[in-house]
Amino acid sequence: MIRRSFLFLIIFLLLPYSCGKRIVGPDNIPPSARIIAPQNGDVIPQSENSIEIEVDATDNRKVVEVEFYIDSKLTYTDTTPPWTYNWSTVVYEDSSSHNIQAKAYDQAGNVGLSSLITVLIRVKSGLFLVGSFSTPGNAYDVFVKNNYVYVANKSEGLKILDASDPENLFEAGRFNTQGFALGVFVSGNYLYLANGLEGLLILDVSNPFSPDTLGRFNTSGQSKDVFVSESLAYVADDNNGLQIMNISDPAHPDSVASYRTNGSANGIYVLGNYAYIANWTGLQIVDISDPYHPVSVGFSDRPSSSIQVFVSGNYAYVASQNEGLYIFNISNPAHPIMSDSNYTDWGAYGIFVDDTLAYVARGDDGLSILNVAQPFKPKVVAKYNTSGFSYNVFVDRNLIFLADNTTLSIFRYSTK
Repeated sequence: MIRRSFLFLIIFLLLPYSCGKRIVGPDNIPPSARIIAPQNGDVIPQSENSIEIEVDATDNRKVVEVEFYIDSKLTYTDTTPPWTYNWSTVVYEDSSSHNIQAKAYDQAGNVGLSSLITVLIRVKSGLFLVGSFSTPGNAYDVFVKNNYVYVANKSEGLKILDASDPENLFEAGRFNTQGFALGVFVSGNYLYLANGLEGLLILDVSNPFSPDTLGRFNTSGQSKDVFVSESLAYVADDNNGLQIMNISDPAHPDSVASYRTNGSANGIYVLGNYAYIANWTGLQIVDISDPYHPVSVGFSDRPSSSIQVFVSGNYAYVASQNEGLYIFNISNPAHPIMSDSNYTDWGAYGIFVDDTLAYVARGDDGLSILNVAQPFKPKVVAKYNTSGFSYNVFVDRNLIFLADNTTLSIFRYSTK
């Protein structure tokens, strides 16, 4: 009987180890992590806009999470094997080198770090389509921040797209408005929507998957565009001109001042002490150094039907849906000097300038890119004729986001 009891005791003590399901004692052993693909020194070819990073992660117990780092920045976290990440490379400069590293975590919080590998990115030259997303309604304006694309979609309200993988956009969130969503601006955790006859709508987008209403302000006109600078929102309010609102408390926006512009206000850009307004009758420059008392300081009656304006350095770029793109020297805001001619023939609806390139949404003619290193001698360097009607454009991370009526399209332009 004693021998039998002793035998049962031995079996009981050995059972957890023999079945492989129970290990007692603290776990101080870190997991191991190794990048399988790509290999150190690999060149990512021009034909690829992304590449899959594969990691082999093992542990004496269980790996629960693998983090992927690009150039020392945490880019993606995977919690389910196989440990992979589809890394978009199209956002980088051609022939640029980048470091990849992985961290594996076990249940006890032990960390295993992979060796660092370096790869070279190649990007094909020219203007090419990267990805697109169907937006029922009318994609009219677009703003991009932190890999999220905010689309003012007219009667369909606001759409929020996740563009962390530009080739595979997906809808993160949406918000149905009562008015026509015509202009969008994002600052911090807040989104400001020029909402047509419903005025200005302010949303909390700290969680892009669940945007929430914070505040509203009825501007009495038709809000067409909005620009936010510090604690003030500037609204192009159609026949009601320029409206300025205090948004220091986003839940309770309050009127600061209004200014009746020379024509119906369609688009607005604010830089320093001046607001640049694309009027139906031309370009108007308003001194807002005292926002409670805005004063007009400069005006041009060309081009007619001005719809959008973008300011870069000493130049204002004005999109006219009837006359194309005009460029103004505004080094003296009281006397804007207009270029001799337009640079896109008929039709320009949206404009974005980044360094020496101007990106123009051209309605039926899609997208045009101009080199404006010499602003009064621009040169068209690329065109893309889309199937929709291009209303507006935004540039972020070397990518071009085009609001193209029923589609949000993403392009890349590279000259190498």
